[in-house]
Amino acid sequence: MYDLKKIDPIFQVLKILKQEVSLVSIRTLVEKTGLSEHKVREGLEYLKDIDYVVEDKKGFFSISRYEIIKDS
Repeated sequence: MYDLKKIDPIFQVLKILKQEVSLVSIRTLVEKTGLSEHKVREGLEYLKDIDYVVEDKKGFFSISRYEIIKDS
């Protein structure tokens, strides 16, 4: 069985990223999810590892273009 404490931050972060049309900062994700910065970073790292989320040079995040096209 999956550990919900590890999976929940991933889905919370993903939900906010899918709602936003622009790049999102970690601070925004912390504010909108109510999670700690550590949990938000864990969720982002997982999503980056599977190439679902990309990070720009300034540290902002968005869903990868590949995933946006695939979901359309």
